[in-house]
Amino acid sequence: FSLCIVAMILVARKRDLFIRRIQGLSAIEEAVGRATEMGRPMICCTGLGVEGGVEIVTLQALAIVSHIIRTSVRFATRAILPVYDPQMLPVTEEAVREAYTLEGRPDSFNSEDIRFLTNRQFAFAASVAGLIAREKAAATFLFGYYYAEALIMAETGQQVGAIQIAGTPATTQIPFFI
Repeated sequence: FSLCIVAMILVARKRDLFIRRIQGLSAIEEAVGRATEMGRPMICCTGLGVEGGVEIVTLQALAIVSHIIRTSVRFATRAILPVYDPQMLPVTEEAVREAYTLEGRPDSFNSEDIRFLTNRQFAFAASVAGLIAREKAAATFLFGYYYAEALIMAETGQQVGAIQIAGTPATTQIPFFI
């Protein structure tokens, strides 16, 4: 409450407020830039979800990934999106297609970069790990809800030397991403 009052007083006095840049946003740009320089793809994953299907946590992760895709389109960097839930596949395809369209490059959209792998937890983790290793990803983005597979994916990304950026509402998984 007191923060609002201070902000209103500063605005009334016509003083500029300093808004600190979120470090994660700078890291996203750095990771996309590194992938561009190395000529290697990025892996963007939206997690397993809490209950499966189209749900808020996965949609929030997809919104973040859409921002990353828009950045990658500007630099013509390939982004591969493994999908866990078959219901999310068309939603993900449409979000990525829209990102390409918004950046003025709808012809560069490749639907083969959005892949439904499996809806089994550890089979998905192994598939994503294999994808990271085969493609030698320069960056991995893991957003959404994760369980024990978080460690498998993060460790594989570390082994190939990828910059990794992750975010999850599952507080029990944060140490594994760190």
